[in-house]
Amino acid sequence: MVTSSVADSTLDADVSGRPDMRATIVRSIITTFFVMLIGVSIPLALFMESWVGGISVALFTAMFGGPGFGLMAGMALYNLHMEKWEAKHPELAGHH
Repeated sequence: MVTSSVADSTLDADVSGRPDMRATIVRSIITTFFVMLIGVSIPLALFMESWVGGISVALFTAMFGGPGFGLMAGMALYNLHMEKWEAKHPELAGHH
């Protein structure tokens, strides 16, 4: 569950305070890439006979799983940011 402090962050916002979709998605993809790289490579390295096999499988997983899951997570976070922003600014929440 995402806390309100995450949804209220204004690190990447335009002049009106509206959340920036591009920054949210890029940050989510990069984070997911590294989480998958570390989360897959360390367990595989412990169970495989060679580090090279574990790292190669982890790179494969991170390269193909990171952007896909990162995009899904980024869009979910962006929608959460927009819902919080629209609740705080109902006069500016008009759809384009």
